[in-house]
This record gives sequence, C-alpha cells and structure tokens, in this order.
Amino acid sequence: MPRPRHRELLLSLKYSTIEACFSVPMLNLTMPGFPFVIAFAVAVLEWGPTAIGVMAALPHLCNLVQPPVATWLRRRLSLYQIMAGSFVLSALPWGFVSVLPMLSESARHPVFAAVLAVATFANSLGSVVWAAAIAELVPARIAGNFFGRRNLVFGFWTLLVVIVASIVADRGHNSLVVYGWIFAAAGMARLVGFFFLTRMRFPPSVMERAANPPDLSEIALPFRNRNYLKLVAFVGVWGLLLNLG
Repeated sequence: MPRPRHRELLLSLKYSTIEACFSVPMLNLTMPGFPFVIAFAVAVLEWGPTAIGVMAALPHLCNLVQPPVATWLRRRLSLYQIMAGSFVLSALPWGFVSVLPMLSESARHPVFAAVLAVATFANSLGSVVWAAAIAELVPARIAGNFFGRRNLVFGFWTLLVVIVASIVADRGHNSLVVYGWIFAAAGMARLVGFFFLTRMRFPPSVMERAANPPDLSEIALPFRNRNYLKLVAFVGVWGLLLNLG
C-alpha cells in the first residue's frame, strides 16, 4: 500500500488531470484570441476590425500588467490564494453573457467587453501562479511523463468540446441566447475544475504566504541584460508576424 504522502501525491496528480479536463476546454471557448469568441463577436455582436483587433490584443495587454500585479499580490497572499481567486474571477463573469439578450443592444457591447477584460486578466494572472504552484507539487523526475499524459487527456476533451459547441452554435443560427448559454456553461466548467483544484494537496510553500516575497524592483533586472533584450525583440517580432497571419 502506498505511503500516505505518496498516496496524496497520486491523488493530487489525478485531480490535476481532471481539473484540466474542465478548465482547458473552457479556456478554448472563452479566450479572446481564439476562434470561438471571435466568431461570436463578429457574427452576433457585429464587431468591426478595430474592435476585433483590440480584443485579440487583450491577452498581451494583460500579460504586460500581470507581473507587477502578481508581485504585489505575492507580498500579501499565498500562491494558493491568488490561484483560487484567479480561477473564480475567470469563471464567474461568463455567467453574465447569458443575460445579454435581456439587455439593450447598446448595453451588450460594454458588458461583454467588461467580461472579456476581467476574465482575461484573471487567466493571465492565474496561468503564472498555477505554473509556480504545480512546479512545487510535481516531482521533477516524473514531470515530463505526467504533463505529457495530462496534455493528451485534456487535449482530447478540448477538441471534442470545441467541436460540439461549434455545432450547437451553428444549429442555433448563431443566436445570442445559444452563445450566452454556451459561455455560461464554460464558466460553470471552470468552477467544476476549481472544485478539483481544491482537492489537491499542495506543499506549505504554496499554501502559506512567502517569508521573502519578490520585490517590485526585481522586475526591471532582466532588462539590463543585452541577451534578454535580444530575446524580447525576437519573440516580439515573431509574435507580431504570427498575429498578423
């Protein structure tokens, strides 16, 4: 019979995989740079090229703001608390999309824009904190094998969910009601994933506030390295060309 700590690790890894099967499909349905949200904005809200461009750039804007906000929060909260908050904030706003048909046409656009902004920033913050937390949980010797299997499992479910959601939206004639319930269901799936996240047993380094949290001044240190600046320029140009494509 496995030792208690070993058994807790196995259960945590299992819950992590189940959590991903709910969370990752939801992210693929709600990320502003992904086709499903773009299709909704174009076909239902009738947004123009400028609005679509701003929406596609929103994750990058959030990633720009995320480091100082994450550093500020690390001085006050534990990794787990930040991660839990980001899960909830990325899920709950999508329930408001289901009430868009009840609003006037002029009110729908700012409401959906606010949902996108809050949820996207929560995802940007949560992805970094989740990576830091999961690195503390998964032993390095099994990380490659575990994440490979985990990605394979949630990848299958993501493919299935996105295809089914697209078929439902198409058969619903791209109506606002149908899209609203799809987005609301996606937010609910994220909350189900959060439930399984709470079942995981993280080490004290994740559950407790850091004794020596990072300082805001540390954010600027990499920019003093020329090699890092060259990497930033390369990734920036590559990302620009990728988004133009």
